[in-house]
Amino acid sequence: MHMRVAGIIAEYNPFHSGHMLHIARTRREAGADAVIVAMSGNVVQRGAFSIYSKWSRARAAVACGAVLVVELPAVCVLSSAEHYAESGVALLELLGCDLLSFGSECGEIAPLDHLAQILSGTEWLPFFRAEMARGLPFAAARAAAVAALCGPDAAALLSSPNNTLGVEYLRALRARSAPLRPFTIAREGAGHHDSAEAGTASATYLRGQIAALHTAAPGLFPSDRSDEDAASAALSGTEAAQALAALRAYIPAGARRCFAHETAHGFGPVLPEMYDRLLAVRLRALRPEHFAAVSDVSEGLEHRIFTAVQAGGGFSDILRAVKTKRYAYTRVARILLSAALGITAADRRSAPPYARVLALNSRGAELLRAAQERGRIPILTKPAAVSSLSAEAQRCFAVEQRVTDFYALCSPNIRPCALELTTSPFFDGSAHAEQ
Repeated sequence: MHMRVAGIIAEYNPFHSGHMLHIARTRREAGADAVIVAMSGNVVQRGAFSIYSKWSRARAAVACGAVLVVELPAVCVLSSAEHYAESGVALLELLGCDLLSFGSECGEIAPLDHLAQILSGTEWLPFFRAEMARGLPFAAARAAAVAALCGPDAAALLSSPNNTLGVEYLRALRARSAPLRPFTIAREGAGHHDSAEAGTASATYLRGQIAALHTAAPGLFPSDRSDEDAASAALSGTEAAQALAALRAYIPAGARRCFAHETAHGFGPVLPEMYDRLLAVRLRALRPEHFAAVSDVSEGLEHRIFTAVQAGGGFSDILRAVKTKRYAYTRVARILLSAALGITAADRRSAPPYARVLALNSRGAELLRAAQERGRIPILTKPAAVSSLSAEAQRCFAVEQRVTDFYALCSPNIRPCALELTTSPFFDGSAHAEQ
């Protein structure tokens, strides 16, 4: 009997109750028997390091309903929404998914797919180029072009981040003629940058709470021992107690156990201030030609970056100095992080050259065996096996090694090099994941 498999493209930075609800509703409302997640690794698409490691976040996802988590490589993540979506869709298609599930503010496929159809054509491009010539940034120019062609209601859809990403997923499905059926769920509660409401919270809000708790009580994260947590927080003050309560309320128990383990060992959280100067050191060693080699650098932006780096300050200072109305914050952040990690335009791939397994359960293992039998993409479960893959795959993996070696330097307790070669996928052999 064929198992109906849904795929989700995610970052889980960190995994929270809204993510668990998305997985559960995908299974319930789309009729999926299992959910596979293509997840960003130790870097995320907005141009930053993840607050907890990819292994911890993947383990949290499997504890809370996913059956298999595979990594979306850094060369795919540190790129535009269009390329990020294209890579994620390709990975899920190659693994044999039947559905693509994503959250959106709109909650309906039809209006988003209409936009995807428009943006996959050429009719909007003259309007777009005219707006770009006026000096508008990419997103604003595209929205203005859509408004001119389709009206303000269609353009308004692009003002919401998850709608925008959903349109890119649908464009990717069209471009690849992928057989995945799209399915969207209206986002509930807090939005992309909001705090907390209606039983859920944004990842941005939760990262703030994790940072506040780390500052007030390093090494503490809400676990199953509520009495001990409360006593520790009381010793650390009201701020710690408030953060502890928020994390307990909005992060499911299965995910909390994963993050509590990583926090107790000093492996996380990885906060921006922990790598602000380290990245600046890497950037100071680069010349304009190095910046020019990074994806999305054009119009002489490399010289503006070089000047900002030479003027002094940490990564965040450089980012603020480079950002303009035309060059959005996240675009510049991705460029700077890519430059610091040695990721160039030549490293970009439209589809990952392998599927790196981060975490799975017994049902995920079944799906993995089926994917191996189909042979559409190499499956990487033992890191040492990368030496048997193509030169392209080995180059992609070498980038991951650089990323993770640097990431290991940024954790509260500095971790050793070569974690990419010594860390195996997590296997959850328990009978039931948290739903």
